[in-house]
Amino acid sequence: MIHLSDNHINTKQLFMKRMNLLILLSMLTISSVFGQEAGQQTAEGEPSANNKIGLSLGAKAGTMGFGGELGLALTPGIHLRLGGSYFRYEIDLEAFQSEVKGSSYAQVGSVSLLANFHPARYFYLSAGVLYNMLEAGIYGLPAKPITIGAVTANPDEVGYLEVTMKPGMTINPYAGIGFGRAVSKNKVVSFNIDLGAAFMDSPKADLTSTGMLTPTSSEEQKRQLNENIAWVQFYPMINFQLNFRLF
Repeated sequence: MIHLSDNHINTKQLFMKRMNLLILLSMLTISSVFGQEAGQQTAEGEPSANNKIGLSLGAKAGTMGFGGELGLALTPGIHLRLGGSYFRYEIDLEAFQSEVKGSSYAQVGSVSLLANFHPARYFYLSAGVLYNMLEAGIYGLPAKPITIGAVTANPDEVGYLEVTMKPGMTINPYAGIGFGRAVSKNKVVSFNIDLGAAFMDSPKADLTSTGMLTPTSSEEQKRQLNENIAWVQFYPMINFQLNFRLF
């Protein structure tokens, strides 16, 4: 069996702590910007006419990776958003386990088309669809011969084990809420944060193995693995974004 060391776990924990800190800092920044923007209206107390429609270009980061987005304000309260994001993280298993040779990876990413409806100036409901590029996998085989009793088997005889996992559906419906604006009314720069979830259905896992490890990838083992992860049907999404109004 392949085990990842505590260093691998600590790396994940450190990444999550940094992500939480970044989200907190972004929310504090948004609060400051909203306070400044709230008073920027025309003398009559209404937004100027040229602010009722607009186009923005944004940079974003979140649980779907890093990317960009185009925002179109059809009206001050209805925004359309077309975006994409991607991130891939790979690990050399031999750096953590000298007895194992191989690698593992985790990949997130999406191409999304969303619509925002603003019942309030800085609060919105969001819905749409996304193409989900979520994927994870691990591949490994012994780095040295293994001795079992009086028998010594070289790595090729022991064989390799590969596990991959993908969403049950690649086209996912999305729903969530958000704070901020994808297209600012009165300023060049705006911020927004999305909190929601995409329905991806139960993940699909696959096992492949050779040599002495061949029984590990039997149909029964594959079925058991997929049953164990069948409860994971939603992918939580947190996205924070910096936008620049083009016109």
